[in-house]
Amino acid sequence: MMNITLLYMPILMAAVGFFAGYSQEGLQAGIIYAIGFFSGSFIYRYMRYYIVDHTKKISSRQR
Repeated sequence: MMNITLLYMPILMAAVGFFAGYSQEGLQAGIIYAIGFFSGSFIYRYMRYYIVDHTKKISSRQR
């Protein structure tokens, strides 16, 4: 079951991306950076969670 910690880091990365984009090029770039940082971080966190979760299930079946 997915828990809230999978969303904590992507939201934090979206804030970092917004501030980085906003400080470089303004509001529009800040929003684009935030979307990119959020989606990239979310995909990474979810895939890591999915792989680890299924690896545990597979390894427990082999014993």
